[in-house]
Parts: sequence; structure tokens; C-alpha cells
Amino acid sequence: MIEINQASADAPAYAYAVLIGRFQPFHAGHEKLLEYALSIAPRVIVVIGSDKQHRSVKNPFTFEERERMIRAGLPSAAQARVSMIGVPDAPYNESIWIASIQNGVDRLIAADGQDPQQCRIALAGHLKDSSSYYLKLFPRWEFQPFGNVASLNATDIRGLYFNEASRAQLQNDKVPSGTQEFLERFTQSKHYAALAEERSVLDEYKRRYSYSDSPFPPIYTTVDAVVVEAGYI
Repeated sequence: MIEINQASADAPAYAYAVLIGRFQPFHAGHEKLLEYALSIAPRVIVVIGSDKQHRSVKNPFTFEERERMIRAGLPSAAQARVSMIGVPDAPYNESIWIASIQNGVDRLIAADGQDPQQCRIALAGHLKDSSSYYLKLFPRWEFQPFGNVASLNATDIRGLYFNEASRAQLQNDKVPSGTQEFLERFTQSKHYAALAEERSVLDEYKRRYSYSDSPFPPIYTTVDAVVVEAGYI
């Protein structure tokens, strides 16, 4: 359960805090980050990425399912303080992705009767590795860093969860109770069975075609070309 702490007297007077992530799934590190965002701003906007993606081992859950996981741990008093928007990926066009996030956040702020150009907005996040570079792409918002929580990452959680032999190794302290309950129900669905099979096929493929006695993993690549002209492929 997320604990809501009041911002300290010397905390920045942010009107909103923004969180950006895929939350596949929503884990204990995300929960701590959301708790931090709620402590520095009265309103929090959670941007859920990779919206409307076909289910895969990397993106197994829909926007609605991820929203359900996130809200499951929110106290009733905080539910109205948190809004969520889904933003699809924009491969090879980062500017569209950035604009989609900024426009979505601006619309929610305007719906509150506020001017998004005048509001002081925090971007709360954790600079995990090179994949977190996007946290520096929003100059209108003030980045507020948050430390990692026990080296948690969703990739490892998915790796355990979608392997039926290792699923029991997924520790309860890695995911909030709401996520635990959702994941348990999801294992009974046809989607879980298909994704677990997909994961098994991918693991076997990588094992079969790995370089013998090499410390380096194989590189899977193609040499296709995509030509874009006037917005058309």
C-alpha cells in the first residue's frame, strides 16, 4: 500500500508531478516512485508508455491492466490525485513521442482549469541506465531524481513470471499486493499461456544459436530498409 507523506516545508512548490514508464508490470520500485511524486505535488500524472501494443513478452499488459495494477495500491484519498494517460510508441520519430506526452499532460492540466504553461511541473524518475535518457527530453519540466529500489527492474520480473518453472521464485516484496493479485489471476488466462510459450521459444532460439564457448551473446539483426517519404512508408 502506498503511503502518502506530506511534502516538507522546503520542498519545491510543484503543482503537478509527472511519471513516465511502461510499468510492465508495476513493481515495488514504481510504487516508491509514485509515493515520492505524491509527496512533492498535489496532483500526479502517470504516463503509461507503449500503449496499444500487441501483447508480447516485453509488453504483455494493456493500458487498462496496468492502470488497474497502479490504482490497486492507492489509498482512496489519493485516487483523485492521480490521473493516467496512455501514449503509444513512435518508432524512429522521437519528436512525435515527446509531443504526445507533453500534449496529453497539457490536456489534463487544462481540464483542471489550470494553464500548463504557467504551472510548475516536476518530472520524477530514476536514471537507471542509457534507456532512461528520455528523462532529459522535457525542458519545461524540472527533473526530480529518485534512487533505485533494491535494483528492481521489470525485465527480471517478467523473466521469472513468464517461465512456469521459475514463477514461484518471484518474491512478494518485488511487487505490490495489487500487482500480485493481478498476476495471479492473469496466469489463468489464455494470454499468459501464449506469452509463456513465446518466452520458451525465444529462450530456446537464443540457446540454440548462441556462439559455442563464447562469452559474448549472439547478435540478432536484419538488414531491412524502410523508406519514408512525406509521412508515408
